Amino acid sequence: MDSIGARIKYLRKEAGLTLDALGERIGIQKSSLSMIETGKNTPAARTVKLIARELCASEQWILTGDGEPHSTEGNPDLEAFIESRGCTEGEAQFLRAFFSMNPAQRAATIEFMQRLAGSSAADPQEG
Repeated sequence: MDSIGARIKYLRKEAGLTLDALGERIGIQKSSLSMIETGKNTPAARTVKLIARELCASEQWILTGDGEPHSTEGNPDLEAFIESRGCTEGEAQFLRAFFSMNPAQRAATIEFMQRLAGSSAADPQEG
């Protein structure tokens, strides 16, 4: 993907969102988002931030294509959350890895964790 618009479109489709749905979530019109995706308009820095936050994506990747699409490296919101909850290093690594996943991977992880939690609750040998 060689343009900001193409990378945004990739992330939007990967998340299973329509132009309307993403536009509504970040507060811009469908037509404005379409113009960005087709390269007719360049997104403002604020728009890139909103898209990155909404799609759990790397601003750097959106802007340049460098790195991983879902990198959380340097995400101050996530780091603040980890610190505010007093997470262990293992918990922090898990959260960083989780938010580095694409939406389908996150959904599969959530499903797995729900099954795991359900089986642990039902296991009488656990104590």
